[in-house]
Amino acid sequence: MKTRSELREVIMKVLYQVFLYRKNKIDVNLESIINEQLDGEDKFVSSLVNGVISKKVEIDEEIVFHDGTSN
Repeated sequence: MKTRSELREVIMKVLYQVFLYRKNKIDVNLESIINEQLDGEDKFVSSLVNGVISKKVEIDEEIVFHDGTSN
């Protein structure tokens, strides 16, 4: 079993992969990506990844607000 710190690293990898796929208009199966990274399912990882994805617009707005750049 991975530690929370290791799971957070997996979350960052999954998010990066998802955003690259979407940027390049490649279909994304989120659960498959998570399962590949973990060799199985993890509710903690799924919950955080889905939370970040669902709040992406708000997160991006905060980033732009605080550093003055945009994508």
